[in-house]
Amino acid sequence: MTNDAEWCIAVSLSGTVTFENLESGEPRHMKQVPESKILELWRLLAEGDIATLEQEPWLPGYA
Repeated sequence: MTNDAEWCIAVSLSGTVTFENLESGEPRHMKQVPESKILELWRLLAEGDIATLEQEPWLPGYA
């Protein structure tokens, strides 16, 4: 899912979530994220709440 400001949250089948801005890079990720948390992250992205998303325990880079 990508919002108008080019922020993107991608999810793999294994539950790895990647969060990044497609224009400026700096990808971050979390592993084994439960489905309920993934939905919450997508909701925050849809609402444009990037500040709250950035407070999550992201690890640097791609998994």
